[in-house]
Amino acid sequence: MAWFMGKGRNQQRAFGRAQTTAVHPKPNFDLCRNCGARAESLFCPDCGQSTKVGIPRLHELLHEGFGAFFSYDAKIWRTLVVLVSQPGQLTLDYIDGKRVRYLTPFQLFFWLQAIAFVSHRVFFSQDPREIDLKTKALLVVGIVFVVGLAIMNVTKKLNFLVHLIAGTHIWSFLMLVLLVEYTAIPPIIRILEISRILPLHMEIGRSLTLIAQIIMSVYLLLSIRRLYCLSTLWAVIQTASLFGLYRLVAVIIDKTWA
Repeated sequence: MAWFMGKGRNQQRAFGRAQTTAVHPKPNFDLCRNCGARAESLFCPDCGQSTKVGIPRLHELLHEGFGAFFSYDAKIWRTLVVLVSQPGQLTLDYIDGKRVRYLTPFQLFFWLQAIAFVSHRVFFSQDPREIDLKTKALLVVGIVFVVGLAIMNVTKKLNFLVHLIAGTHIWSFLMLVLLVEYTAIPPIIRILEISRILPLHMEIGRSLTLIAQIIMSVYLLLSIRRLYCLSTLWAVIQTASLFGLYRLVAVIIDKTWA
């Protein structure tokens, strides 16, 4: 009898829970532990955090840390490869919404700029005032460059931010060229001096700088031709104009701020 009564009470409690579940069914979604938003999948639609949050196991913790590192590292190299091998394509991809795979335009620019100027300080000058001056000068010239790009392509009726993104990517390539120039010139000069391949009186540094300017001009030509769908002739005219503007503003800044 006691067993029967106990069984009856258990059935009654189970029936009560079933009634409660029927009246207040458990929702088929989770709330994000990070931002509290409704999340019906494995990841929060608002902040992107996983909805399955708990104390991770050791291998999960290691995978999480090293996975994020190598993911970011892969993103850097993927961005640099496209930046160098396909002038203008980063801008087109960004406008088309293909963004997760690459660094953002400003991330790329400031990352390359920081490394370039660290290299300049290590190999060329220890004067922080000179580095600060070069940083400001490049930013000013970059702004003038973007404005010139927008004016020359005003008939395209594009949002100014498109020109800004294009200019940022082109200027990022300039930072990469400067980085190579800063790190390559000193050892190359030293090797050529020791081996006596070239006469010592030749200004090797100036020659390499000229080569860097030619590379930058060709890159600019290919970029704006692809971005703005220009004819080769019009792309050459714009490249010459922009490069001339760059040189003019650089000379003005050099004479004003020196």
